[in-house]
Order: sequence, then structure tokens, then C-alpha cells
Amino acid sequence: MCESKVAKPSKERLHGPATLAALGWLQQPDGWTNAARLLLAASLTLGFQAAAQECTQAQITECGAECKQAFPGDSRKQIQCRTSCEINKGCRGSGGGTAPSGLPYDLIWDGTDLNGLPLNPRWFTQKDNLNNFPSSKGPAGCATPWTLPCTNWYPTVVPLPDSPSWLTIGAGLLEWGLVGGLVGTVVPLPGTSVCGLSHVGGFNNHANWTIVAYNGTAKWDARTSDDGDDNINIENLAAATAQNPGYVHTEYLSDETTKVFTTPFWVDNNTRISNGKASGIDGHEVLQIGVLGLDCAHDCGSEIHPVYAMAVHVKVDPNDDTWAFFARNWGKEGFCSDGSVNAPLLTRVFLKLPWWGKSATTATTVPTVVPTVLPSSVWEGLYWGDDATGTGVRSFPLAGDGFVVEVDLPDPSKQVVVDGEFHLKWTQTGSKSTPSPSAQPPVRVVAQSPTSGSLEPERRVDEALARLPNGLRVQISQVLSERSVPHSTGAHPSTNLSRPPADFRPAGSAQGSSPNALPKSSRIQMAPNSVAGQHRIEMYRKVDKILRDSNVVKVP
Repeated sequence: MCESKVAKPSKERLHGPATLAALGWLQQPDGWTNAARLLLAASLTLGFQAAAQECTQAQITECGAECKQAFPGDSRKQIQCRTSCEINKGCRGSGGGTAPSGLPYDLIWDGTDLNGLPLNPRWFTQKDNLNNFPSSKGPAGCATPWTLPCTNWYPTVVPLPDSPSWLTIGAGLLEWGLVGGLVGTVVPLPGTSVCGLSHVGGFNNHANWTIVAYNGTAKWDARTSDDGDDNINIENLAAATAQNPGYVHTEYLSDETTKVFTTPFWVDNNTRISNGKASGIDGHEVLQIGVLGLDCAHDCGSEIHPVYAMAVHVKVDPNDDTWAFFARNWGKEGFCSDGSVNAPLLTRVFLKLPWWGKSATTATTVPTVVPTVLPSSVWEGLYWGDDATGTGVRSFPLAGDGFVVEVDLPDPSKQVVVDGEFHLKWTQTGSKSTPSPSAQPPVRVVAQSPTSGSLEPERRVDEALARLPNGLRVQISQVLSERSVPHSTGAHPSTNLSRPPADFRPAGSAQGSSPNALPKSSRIQMAPNSVAGQHRIEMYRKVDKILRDSNVVKVP
């Protein structure tokens, strides 16, 4: 029996240190009124064990009036305020809403994964045609996709960074690059300009709908040096938009994940990226779980960010069928966001790897086979919190359907991420032979990387960094390569359970079109930056000082 696990404590931790830290985070001087702070604090304290009942019309109207008064003319803060107000009344969780679907940016889905999360959901405009992408631009576009009249949902709006140094640096570098690198250029741009270059309309934030599950073929995009994010595009039309047609963009901070992993595939993968090569993920089948939303600092295209869990089919061989994976329930949402996006109730993650002869979306006729977990399978737990109690991995087959990797995680405040790889040998029933090569999953066409990336703030800052004098560029590169080193549980072997465990309760596969159909585990919660995320902010401050001392780029 294969179960390597650290003793698991109670999961009722929603009022622990993370909540108190979040309340302290709210007290920072960022322009919020006291009334709004109290409402948002209530969401952090109460929202994620809120009752399941819908808000009454009276409650909705009352919150709407309060938030219009608190934030006159500011639709972004009204959305955050309204969400928090309704949570405080005990009638709706994060990302909730009670109106029926039917607007362009409403999510709909035909089924769920084993976690009960929407599987490959799409926008309402794609209901009957996946190529009918919604758009936030143009005469036929819906200019405010994060609120009415574009969606009935209540997306969580992620704050912009409150640390001025990196935004100022970014704006300074951009202006420096745009004017041709004139030494001593005085930068007139306000800091937040760097997070608003791609979208017109004054809303430059991430707006998050809910946690989802996606699959498809991965196309490696890049690891951006300024924010450290790994960027992957998934060949999947579901939830694509006119701003990112043909794929769903996905991201995760490498400082929190792939840059610190020590299991074999991930070490090799990080070396490849560091040497300027394409990631070992490129062109392979991938399964992802993460937060689906719109990135309106980047043209309001759709993305999964942060990615919480991922499994990549890195080797297709019946004698050594290999999947690399990681899983967590927290993560930073990139350059133009502040805080960690946590999933406090997603403490057990199921990744269902396709049975031999199947992919996540197609199947072929194959002989009956059984999997054996090879000794080279391994996992580790990394953590920045005080311990990793409650972390564990086990695996089991769902005969003919899939091979399940189950990852148990503690509260997001522990900042635990599990990584590893599973090596499977598939054998035909009644013999020692392996399936024929013809039974392998079909080769799929890989989506091409988009060509519009140069418009994104990170890409433009990267381009400006590349144009700095060599000595200055080397100094900055050394700073940006620093890592926040986590604690480790050490490597653990993994062996397959012969059948699903008694406590395995897979979620249903129901259709959905409303936030009220979502499981509690899909709720997200804003918290202070992770240790690795905060470490990156400190790196930005070092870069700020280097630039100021150099007198090459003058910043306010």
C-alpha cells in the first residue's frame, strides 16, 4: 500500500495566523476607506465558511447602495465592496452571484473533474460555438467584462501592487526604452502606468472568476525575468477570448514552484529554462487546476493564474509512462497584482491521469491493461511556513478510466507545494506483455505561441532590461536570479494502492452555469504575499537602488 504521509491535523484553520496577517495587510495606506476595509476584512474572516443560501434581493440592493456611496464612480472597488458586503451578510462566498447566466462573460460547463471543479468551462458566447469568443474591445465588444452588463458573476478583483519601487522602475525602464535609451532621461510616467499599457479603460487589475480544471496540449511561452513567472499556453478554445483566441494562457511564479523543485524532471526542466531552451513541458499533454480570470493589465485576455496544480505527460512509453506534477493551494498572481490568491478549502487535490490508450479528451480501443508504479516514482513537500503537517500523496487506479494522484495539503498559510513524478508500467491483463505502440495516445497538433506578447508590461520591461549597458544588466540579472529557499520534507517513494481507498468520494459530473453550482473548494481568498512573493518584492527594491545609483535611468 502506497501512502507516504505526514500526520494530519484538523482542517478548521480559517481564523488562524493567515487571517490575522490579512487583516494587518488591509490596514496599509492604499486609499481604501475605513468602511470598505471593514467590509473586505469581513470577507477574509467570514467569507470562506459562509452559508450556502443565496442573497435576497433586499440584501443585494442594500449592499449595492452602500458600495456606491463608499466608492462613487469607481466600479472596480464597488465590485470588491459588494462581494465583501454580501459575504458579511452570510449569503454568498467569494466569486459568488445569484443571477442566471446569459451574459457574454458568464461561465458555463458540461462537467466537472474529480474535485467537483468545472472542467474546461467556456464563456456564454461559446455556448454553441467555441469559436465565438467574447471581446472587451471594438464596437461589438463588452468593455467592462468584470461586471455588469458583461457578466452576472462577481469576480474577485486583485489589488495592484502597493510597493511603488518596482512599478516606478518598470515605468522608468519602459520610458527609457521608448525614447531610445537616453542617459539621464527623467521619467514622467506614474508608477501604475506599467500595469495599464495593454488595456484601455482604466481597469488594470486581474479579475478572478473561480477555480477550474483544464486540459490540452502545452506550448511553452517563456519565463519572464522581471516577474519570474513561467508562461504556458494550453491548446484549448474553451474560455479563450478575442484577446487570446486559440489558447488559454496560464502562469505561476517560478520562485514559488519550479525554480525550487528538486525532483529529477523539474531539476532538468529548470536547467533547460535557465540555459535559454524551451521547457520540457513544451508539446506535451497537460492537466491543470487553477484560478480562471481576465488579466486586464494584459489586454483583458483570459488566463489561469495562479496555477495550483499541474500534471504533464513528459514520456509516453508503456514500460515507463511518466507524468511530472505539482500541487498547492496558494500563489501570487504576477507582476500587476498584490497579495497571494489562496484556496483555503482545497486541501485535497485529485489529478486523474488518463488510462493507457486514452488522453484527457480522446480514447482509442486498447487491450485491457493494468498499471504498476515503478520504484523511480517520487515526491517531495516544500514549505515556507512553520511545518508541513498534513501533507501527503497517494495513488490508485480507476480501472479503465484513469490513474489518480491524490495530494493532501494543509492550510495555505503553511505555503506548502508538493512536486514529483510518477512512472507507470502498463501490462496487458493475463500476460507479461506491454501494450503495442499503436495503443499510445494520439499525437496532437501543438498551438503556436502568440505574437502579441511584446505588448505586455513584463515583456516590454524585459526588452528594456536587455538594452541596458552590460555591467548594469549583469548586476540586475544577479539580483533577479536570487531565490527564497523553502524547507523540505525530503523525498518520499510512492507505491500504488490496488483500488480506490474507502474514503474516496469523487465529485459528480454535473453541468453548471451559475456560481451557486460550484463546490466550496472553488472559493478563493486574498492574503498577504507569500514568503517567496515578498522576497521578489525585495529584489525589486534592490534593482530600484541599482538603477538610481547608476544614473542611467532616472526615476522619481
